[in-house]
Parts: sequence; C-alpha cells; structure tokens
Amino acid sequence: MNLERFIATRVAFSERKSFSRLIIRIAVVAVALSLSVMIVAMAVITGFKHQIGEKIFGFW
Repeated sequence: MNLERFIATRVAFSERKSFSRLIIRIAVVAVALSLSVMIVAMAVITGFKHQIGEKIFGFW
C-alpha cells in the first residue's frame, strides 16, 4: 500500500471524531455536487443546441 492511501484511509476512517474527517466529507460532497451540476449544465446546453439547430434548419 502506498503512503498516500495509508494516510487518507487513516484520516478518513479513524475511530475518533476529528475536524479533518469533517473537512474531507465536505470536500467529497462538494466535488460530487459540482460534478453533477456540470453534467446537468452540459445536458441542457446540448438540448438547446439541438433545438436551435432544428429551428434554423426547419426553414429550409
């Protein structure tokens, strides 16, 4: 096991309540939330692009 993984598992899954554990959980939730927002934004942009293309090429 490498050193980074050892330290991460020791901090994240420690038995004691620690402030760093809270910060890690907040960071993981923030990354997951921001990733989901980016995916939704890309889906909306793709849908708008498709609709605009249909409206423009619908006249011909």
